[in-house]
Amino acid sequence: MVRVSAGTFRMGSPDGEGEADEHPQREVTLSAYCFDRTEVTAGAYSGCVRVGNCTAPAGDLHFGAYGVVGREHYPVNDVNWNQATAYCAWVGGRLPTEAEWEYAARGPEGRRYPWGDAEPAGVPWDPNAAVSATVPRAAVGTNPWGRSWVGVEDLAGSMWEWVSDRYGAYPGGAVSDPRGAARGDRRVLRGGGWGLDQRAWMRGAIRLWNTPLYRTDFVGFRCACAAN
Repeated sequence: MVRVSAGTFRMGSPDGEGEADEHPQREVTLSAYCFDRTEVTAGAYSGCVRVGNCTAPAGDLHFGAYGVVGREHYPVNDVNWNQATAYCAWVGGRLPTEAEWEYAARGPEGRRYPWGDAEPAGVPWDPNAAVSATVPRAAVGTNPWGRSWVGVEDLAGSMWEWVSDRYGAYPGGAVSDPRGAARGDRRVLRGGGWGLDQRAWMRGAIRLWNTPLYRTDFVGFRCACAAN
């Protein structure tokens, strides 16, 4: 895991940029936390299944990495929010909050993308190859352009990642350690995963949502924990 020091940043997008649910932009202060350097791999997830603390991905989709020889270091996919939550609890952690995920991706200066503010025209990511027999696209940590300011890998163009928060509108005003909407049956996904072929989805502020039982080829997760 990577230790992320306490800090403050502007979460969301400024007026005139981004999607409607990225507003209003607000000041968020976070306590220090630990954040997985990479997405949870198929090999790591299989350890939780072997001891009975996790259930296996359903395995009926096209491009699952779980149980495939040679893809142990690929990100596990086809997992729903409940499965991700169970795994993180098994390793002594939890899913990150939406604010923790965005801060790890954007940093105190509020980068547009994990690598910085430059548009992704020069990034070696081919949207036309998004669905192929090699998906998930690569082993974790093998795309240096996806590395963020704090050394976290694959925060764009790999998996969409579950976070702990319920999906809801951002309230206005400065907050500390926000935990998302108080109620609702939808959970947030972050990460600009390969399943959408628009490069705009690689921005660090972009949000998706789905129900806790949703799973698909391009959804995975990583874990977080409180810093010592």
